[in-house]
Amino acid sequence: MSKKNSNVILKNQLNDFDDLSKIYKNFRNKIKSLKTKSFVVAVSGGPDSLALVALTKALSYEYKFKFYYALIDHKIRKNSSIEAKKVKNLLKKFNISINIIPNKKRIFKNIQSQARSIRYELLINFCKKKKN
Repeated sequence: MSKKNSNVILKNQLNDFDDLSKIYKNFRNKIKSLKTKSFVVAVSGGPDSLALVALTKALSYEYKFKFYYALIDHKIRKNSSIEAKKVKNLLKKFNISINIIPNKKRIFKNIQSQARSIRYELLINFCKKKKN
């Protein structure tokens, strides 16, 4: 599919702001129901995590919630550090600060499982630093 065609499809799907509004309101209500006012958001740079960043940024304008953003660089892929910096630069354009946390442990077997365990450990430590 050409870029032009994909843009037309995206614009047509986003014409229904009711759907977007419902998504945001549902997200807002779930966050408001929690007992805390600060959160850590794990960002991968993929479309799902960037959508979450957009939702949290919008919510921070409406309420006095504090969101901290973190990206774990496992250094598994050759260009992972470059990709992490690209995500950081992208978010910087929207005045969003992200912490890139490097993984210093070597991952050599069960890559997905080990990476997940390490990521959770690093995120928990980051939360403790931010007192979340």
